[in-house]
Amino acid sequence: MTGFPIKTIIPLVKESPWYIIVNIDENIINMTGNKAVNTLITVVKSVRVEVGLTLFTSVIAVVFAGILMYYAENESQPEVFSDMGQSIWWAVATLTTIGYGDIYPVTGLGKLIASSLAFIGIGLVAIPAGLISAAYVEELNKSKSSKD
Repeated sequence: MTGFPIKTIIPLVKESPWYIIVNIDENIINMTGNKAVNTLITVVKSVRVEVGLTLFTSVIAVVFAGILMYYAENESQPEVFSDMGQSIWWAVATLTTIGYGDIYPVTGLGKLIASSLAFIGIGLVAIPAGLISAAYVEELNKSKSSKD
């Protein structure tokens, strides 16, 4: 088995979410001209760091769970968990709670990893939703108080 090129992927994974989310152009808000869209953009900008951290955590969880699952299941199911890519694909489907059912663990350790990742996936969807909702309510309250 050849080694997984983790040392080449870490810098890319580490920097990309921050670059995309933190560097939102200030002029986007002024380009729309629509108050609702402006409010939504302001809300997303206010929680961009937290959402970026959640996305970064998701990527780390997927890669880590994929690697763990490969070592937990490859011996029992070499045709299903045949390589790291297949295992990471399984982790993406599990974390996002899609769970196609085409790949599933059969060992006790694999089932424990799968259950843990499913719960983490639910939490990682709920965190940004809660952050954006709270920021939206806060922005609406600011807008309402500035009118009064």
